Amino acid sequence: MPLKLPKYVDTVRRLIYWQYAQLIAKAAGFAGSYGFVLSRYKKLDDAVLDAYGWHHDLTDDEIFERLLALNLERTAGREGGTA
Repeated sequence: MPLKLPKYVDTVRRLIYWQYAQLIAKAAGFAGSYGFVLSRYKKLDDAVLDAYGWHHDLTDDEIFERLLALNLERTAGREGGTA
């Protein structure tokens, strides 16, 4: 029987968060009550997007592309002796 996912699990990242939230809730003795853990992941995501000044509606691919571009910039700066 296939696993029924909540509606908000619509990306691979959210699937991983949902799975971790279940494990953490179970380990803490709150099996089935993982909403609190998921809300912490959401706050963490929002804080990271805010820190970079990015919109909250970016896709996982867009976030990855932006982070890759930032890392390439920083690497180029270090190699050029400016960072």
